[in-house]
Amino acid sequence: MTEPVEKQPRKPRFDRWVKLGFVAVIVIVVAVVYLVQQKAPELEGWSSDLPGALAAAKERQTQVLLVFTNNPPSQEDRSFIEKCLTWRTTRNVLTHLGYERVHLTIADHPSAAQRYQVSNVPAVLLLDSAGTILKQRSGYMSDLAFCNEFLGISVAEIRKLQEQDQTNP
Repeated sequence: MTEPVEKQPRKPRFDRWVKLGFVAVIVIVVAVVYLVQQKAPELEGWSSDLPGALAAAKERQTQVLLVFTNNPPSQEDRSFIEKCLTWRTTRNVLTHLGYERVHLTIADHPSAAQRYQVSNVPAVLLLDSAGTILKQRSGYMSDLAFCNEFLGISVAEIRKLQEQDQTNP
């Protein structure tokens, strides 16, 4: 004769729903983190219209500051944008110099990246109104190096702009 098989007690359905809910919460958190990382930091006052910026630069007799980054932005791109381009003094320097400002991603604007031979990002280019490269630099730059070395603004001029900014909030 065979021995009777002991039946395992059935787990309540509630346990299953708790586990499914837990998995759902984890999936949602991972999705939110992923989407946040995909979003590039905002550059207020920057355009993505290079031809329009070149036309405006020609009309105003100024130059175009062109920045290339990845899409999604790398950590180096994020650091450059957050610690340099959005720095209040950098914004004041760029406003003072009157540059047309353009931010493009290589993935969304491959022809522009190819035209300017940009392969390493972040990349910063200073263009004349015809689109000719006057200066070009790739890789992370600190805010001071960007203003001082790339834009050619002395530390004394930067301090003067900071003082003006403090007196005119």
